[in-house]
Amino acid sequence: MAAADKKREQVFEAIFHKSLIRGHVDDDKLKLYIEASKIPPPEETEQKEADEKNPEESSGDSESAPAPVEASSWPMTFQGWQNFLESKMAATFIDDRVAKDTFERLKQGGEFSARRIAQGEAAVQGRDGKLLPLVKSYDKYGKDKERLGNRTIKHFDNIEPGTPIARIYHPKAGKPGKNVFGEVIEAEEGKEISVEFDESISSEPAKAGQSYDVLYAAISGYLESVRGKLQICDELLISGDLDYGFGDIDFVGSVVVRGDVLSGFKIIAQGDVSVSGNVEGGFIISKTGRVSVGKAIIGNRQTTKDGKAEKKEFQIRAATGISATSVNGAFLDAGEEIEVKNEVRNSEIRTRSSLNMPKGNLISGDISAICGLEAGIIGNPTGIGLRISLCSDAEFSAEYKNIQNTIDSHVHAEEMLIIYLGPYAETPSDIKKLSQEHKSKLLPLAEKLEKVRTSLKALKLEREEILKKGTFNSVLRINYHKQILEGVTIRAGECNFVVQEDTKGPGTLEFEDDKQTFAFGDLKPLECDVTAHKSQQENDEHK
Repeated sequence: MAAADKKREQVFEAIFHKSLIRGHVDDDKLKLYIEASKIPPPEETEQKEADEKNPEESSGDSESAPAPVEASSWPMTFQGWQNFLESKMAATFIDDRVAKDTFERLKQGGEFSARRIAQGEAAVQGRDGKLLPLVKSYDKYGKDKERLGNRTIKHFDNIEPGTPIARIYHPKAGKPGKNVFGEVIEAEEGKEISVEFDESISSEPAKAGQSYDVLYAAISGYLESVRGKLQICDELLISGDLDYGFGDIDFVGSVVVRGDVLSGFKIIAQGDVSVSGNVEGGFIISKTGRVSVGKAIIGNRQTTKDGKAEKKEFQIRAATGISATSVNGAFLDAGEEIEVKNEVRNSEIRTRSSLNMPKGNLISGDISAICGLEAGIIGNPTGIGLRISLCSDAEFSAEYKNIQNTIDSHVHAEEMLIIYLGPYAETPSDIKKLSQEHKSKLLPLAEKLEKVRTSLKALKLEREEILKKGTFNSVLRINYHKQILEGVTIRAGECNFVVQEDTKGPGTLEFEDDKQTFAFGDLKPLECDVTAHKSQQENDEHK
């Protein structure tokens, strides 16, 4: 027996014509091997029998006695060889190519080494039930994050209600097999899978023809597994600073940052945004909720020497309110009240309600509010840099903003043309007195200036029409609890008012519509009876 066959079990030994055929199988009986050797001459057989009777006198290695050899009754034909093989194994699994080759070898010499003559069919084990996620879940430990850019890392998929998030496949039955003798090999059945989930996820049983149940999100958020239970979480928690470690956030729920939001990083959230520390030049948008900052909002607003802003880019935008300890060089836009505890400096603030900082200092910036404002101290000793506009709801519309931006660009173009033309800007007819060389340069500029001024006039008329449709709050008040300083400029409609001297509080500066001016008086509470919320279109413009 060959060395490789010692691991196999002999299952038969029989004579075919003049050869001894032995069959061996593997442990699982899925493969059967045969080998052939010549039948030894009679003298060798007699010697072997003598050795078996006197093992101590035997000169060769002793082996255990083989099983009785079956006598040959098969004709030396290929059909006879096939019949022989089929008597030892299942005909279905016989390899015809090997059968033909071994028959030829029997005819030529009567011997061949182990050949695999038959192979059964293994049982196919049943498939276990499994969970197949359809969305990227949140890996809080950062092992499965996908970096898409310098500040953009995909931690999870945003999920809306009704989104299919996973499939639960049912276990699949196994398929029985057969060994080389045709005996059935039983298959193990697949195991059920247990999937736990909370009320933020709903389940739909398998439909006809499907082998899986479907899990759906019941709320907005991201998918995560908490102690082995699936859930949709609608609040994203950042335990430290928002920086390069996590990247920008675009989330369909609420966001909580325990640290600071560093410069350049963005949070766009469908719900509320809460930052425990500072917003240091970061950008935050809450599409339906409020933005709360535990410490300072520090922006990148640049101003000229007269205090006017050179760069306009909103840094914080909230559908409802905004709150912070202090605001410096930032841009804020809120659908409701803005609350600041300590100080506002060099900032642009737009609120469709009021700016509320009764114990704080409103030092400088551009403030636009529908329902007024109140602060401890309003203004600064220089007397410049603080402009307050008590607006109508129309001035917060996208239509008004587009018109105003166009007007601003026309004004800038007019100013540049006046610089180029110099004294000829107001007396273009004098250009004709110049040499041909100078006329060819200045006349086109003068014509362009005339067109810009004509267009600017039409735009201002269009803006007036928009403003006519607007609604002002019933009372326009500015409350100062400690002092309002000289130089503060206030606008309400067509009225432009400048505070002429420092005035101690508490007191109220109230607009008198019949006199089209502001009057000082005793402190009165702010009132707000105009509701002007951003449209979704406006929110989308600033994503």
